[in-house]
Amino acid sequence: MQSRVWERLGECGGLPLSDDESFRSAQIPGSSWTCWKRTKCASIPPSTLDRANGDLVAFPMDPSCLEFSLTDDESEAFDRDGYLIIEEALSPDQVDLLNGVLDRFVERDMITHAGVRRSKGRLNVIDIAGRDPAILDLVDHPRILPKVWGILGWNIHLYHSHYIIGAPGEATPGAPSKMLRFHQDSGRINIDIETDPRPRISLKVGYLLSDASQPGCGNMWVVPGSHLRNTLDPPASGQSQPEGARPIQAPAGAAVIFDRRLWHAGSPNLVPVARRAL
Repeated sequence: MQSRVWERLGECGGLPLSDDESFRSAQIPGSSWTCWKRTKCASIPPSTLDRANGDLVAFPMDPSCLEFSLTDDESEAFDRDGYLIIEEALSPDQVDLLNGVLDRFVERDMITHAGVRRSKGRLNVIDIAGRDPAILDLVDHPRILPKVWGILGWNIHLYHSHYIIGAPGEATPGAPSKMLRFHQDSGRINIDIETDPRPRISLKVGYLLSDASQPGCGNMWVVPGSHLRNTLDPPASGQSQPEGARPIQAPAGAAVIFDRRLWHAGSPNLVPVARRAL
């Protein structure tokens, strides 16, 4: 699919990409093809593709985003632990806006069931990036994209997006009593690539839209440093978590950037408020 998109980009009169430019997806008017317009951390509202004489229009980078470039300490921590927590990535107003978007999504998705996956009180809906401008704006968020390109380089593609909502719980918050379902992302890649450790290839950014500052809030659990291991040894009893596992604890508005190879798991939401993340 990526090769076909880039072929179409050439037909649209795309210009060469320099090291200072990134992309924002947009729909070609009158076509089913998705093309890209070139931006980086630009405060430009998403819209239909801007064109001039048949060419894609390049927008200048907003240099203020460089304030949030990946630091040496963050780079070292990501390479060591496999994840970063960026607090206050979203403002309270942005969190409210995105929760409103999710409310509309849920109302529609419970009717159409398109891309919907449900399991034990959790709603997981895929392929959401282009469904609302507020979601699309997260792709080149000025506080996050500079850290993403600092880790992966400038030649990056968005290939997966989803939201997850965990239903409100009724139990007392605390550590899960049974081992969670730890896994690495990217599925088939982990079978086909035989190196040890496997290559990074991609990362994921999760935006928290509900408070997860305490355990028991449907937190994602991680095993720091496990991105450098192809396997994860479970505890013999099956009644606890792998050695070193811990919950990600962060408030609403935080973003979690993690290596796709990091062994991680979802956990039950035990508080009377829905757990929400993009």
